[in-house]
Amino acid sequence: MTDATPRFEQAPAPTGPAAVRLLGEWTAAQFARPRLLHDLRRGLPQAGGEQGWDLRPADRLDHVGAQLLWDHWGRRWPAQLELLPAQRAVLERVAQFTTDRKPAPPSAGGRCVRGSGRRCCARSVISRASCGCWARSRSTSASC
Repeated sequence: MTDATPRFEQAPAPTGPAAVRLLGEWTAAQFARPRLLHDLRRGLPQAGGEQGWDLRPADRLDHVGAQLLWDHWGRRWPAQLELLPAQRAVLERVAQFTTDRKPAPPSAGGRCVRGSGRRCCARSVISRASCGCWARSRSTSASC
């Protein structure tokens, strides 16, 4: 049985700098494991420069793993990248549809911005209804 844990190793290259080789399953199911994603992000070698990346040894790569890599690479293709056709297809799709996050709305500190000044919305359904924010946020899933 193989180890499905997503991980990497730095493999010496015959010429030039070492390549980062991906191993295991780079999938949403694996990243659901406690602290794994945090530790993996912290340990990934810095992107850019002459660093090569070899994704071929990875057992699986889904859109979540591809998004992690795409963001780590600064949303740019590495200069040296070895991958399988299926891996390229997933990464190209992630690259095509990745957008910048919209800035978070200013925090109201748990207070209703409609003017009542009472804590609402984040606290309970009852307080949402009492401050009048419920009707506005119910259809858009946005909080006050």
